[in-house]
Amino acid sequence: MLLLSTLECFFSYFDLWKLNLDGKTSIWLGMAVMLLTSLRLAGSRLVVLVLCLGYSIVMNTLEKYSQAIGILTFLLFVASCCNYTVEVINQ
Repeated sequence: MLLLSTLECFFSYFDLWKLNLDGKTSIWLGMAVMLLTSLRLAGSRLVVLVLCLGYSIVMNTLEKYSQAIGILTFLLFVASCCNYTVEVINQ
Protein backbone atom coordinates (compact mmCIF):
# COMPACT_ATOMS: atom_id res chain seq x y z
CA MET A 1 0.00 0.00 0.00
CA LEU A 2 2.81 2.37 0.86
CA LEU A 3 4.55 1.71 -2.45
CA LEU A 4 1.32 2.25 -4.42
CA SER A 5 0.66 5.50 -2.55
CA THR A 6 4.19 6.72 -3.23
CA LEU A 7 3.96 5.90 -6.93
CA GLU A 8 0.54 7.54 -7.13
CA CYS A 9 1.89 10.76 -5.60
CA PHE A 10 4.94 10.63 -7.88
CA PHE A 11 2.89 10.38 -11.07
CA SER A 12 0.31 12.87 -9.81
CA TYR A 13 3.07 15.39 -9.08
CA PHE A 14 4.53 15.09 -12.57
CA ASP A 15 1.07 15.28 -14.14
CA LEU A 16 0.39 18.55 -12.31
CA TRP A 17 3.91 19.78 -13.07
CA LYS A 18 3.30 19.20 -16.79
CA LEU A 19 -0.04 21.00 -16.50
CA ASN A 20 1.68 24.03 -14.97
CA LEU A 21 4.47 23.94 -17.53
CA ASP A 22 2.49 23.50 -20.77
CA GLY A 23 -1.08 24.18 -19.76
CA LYS A 24 -1.97 20.65 -20.92
CA THR A 25 -2.27 17.41 -19.04
CA SER A 26 -0.59 14.24 -20.22
CA ILE A 27 -3.02 11.44 -21.03
CA TRP A 28 -0.42 8.80 -20.11
CA LEU A 29 0.37 10.31 -16.72
CA GLY A 30 -3.34 10.74 -16.05
CA MET A 31 -3.98 7.08 -16.89
CA ALA A 32 -1.11 6.01 -14.64
CA VAL A 33 -2.55 8.07 -11.78
CA MET A 34 -6.00 6.58 -12.39
CA LEU A 35 -4.70 3.00 -12.40
CA LEU A 36 -2.52 3.49 -9.31
CA THR A 37 -5.35 5.19 -7.42
CA SER A 38 -7.74 2.40 -8.33
CA LEU A 39 -5.21 -0.28 -7.36
CA ARG A 40 -4.61 1.42 -4.01
CA LEU A 41 -8.31 1.70 -3.27
CA ALA A 42 -9.04 -1.88 -4.34
CA GLY A 43 -6.11 -3.17 -2.29
CA SER A 44 -7.14 -1.33 0.84
CA ARG A 45 -10.72 -2.52 0.44
CA LEU A 46 -9.38 -6.06 -0.03
CA VAL A 47 -7.55 -5.83 3.29
CA VAL A 48 -10.71 -4.61 5.02
CA LEU A 49 -12.78 -7.39 3.42
CA VAL A 50 -10.35 -10.11 4.46
CA LEU A 51 -10.17 -8.77 8.02
CA CYS A 52 -13.96 -8.56 8.22
CA LEU A 53 -14.20 -12.20 7.14
CA GLY A 54 -12.09 -13.05 10.18
CA TYR A 55 -8.80 -14.04 8.59
CA SER A 56 -6.18 -14.84 11.24
CA ILE A 57 -8.75 -14.30 14.01
CA VAL A 58 -11.45 -16.90 13.40
CA MET A 59 -10.14 -18.67 10.27
CA ASN A 60 -6.63 -19.77 9.38
CA THR A 61 -7.30 -19.98 5.64
CA LEU A 62 -9.74 -18.37 3.26
CA GLU A 63 -9.62 -21.03 0.53
CA LYS A 64 -13.38 -21.39 0.64
CA TYR A 65 -13.86 -17.69 -0.17
CA SER A 66 -10.84 -17.04 -2.41
CA GLN A 67 -12.81 -16.98 -5.67
CA ALA A 68 -15.45 -14.62 -4.27
CA ILE A 69 -12.74 -12.37 -2.81
CA GLY A 70 -10.96 -12.24 -6.17
CA ILE A 71 -14.16 -11.37 -8.04
CA LEU A 72 -15.11 -8.68 -5.52
CA THR A 73 -11.63 -7.15 -5.66
CA PHE A 74 -11.71 -7.07 -9.46
CA LEU A 75 -15.17 -5.47 -9.46
CA LEU A 76 -14.01 -2.88 -6.92
CA PHE A 77 -11.02 -2.10 -9.15
CA VAL A 78 -13.25 -1.62 -12.21
CA ALA A 79 -15.71 0.51 -10.22
CA SER A 80 -12.86 2.65 -8.89
CA CYS A 81 -11.53 3.18 -12.42
CA CYS A 82 -14.97 4.24 -13.64
CA ASN A 83 -15.54 6.50 -10.65
CA TYR A 84 -12.16 8.22 -11.02
CA THR A 85 -12.70 8.71 -14.76
CA VAL A 86 -16.13 10.26 -14.22
CA GLU A 87 -14.72 12.58 -11.53
CA VAL A 88 -11.94 13.77 -13.85
CA ILE A 89 -14.33 14.30 -16.77
CA ASN A 90 -16.76 16.29 -14.61
CA GLN A 91 -14.09 18.70 -13.37
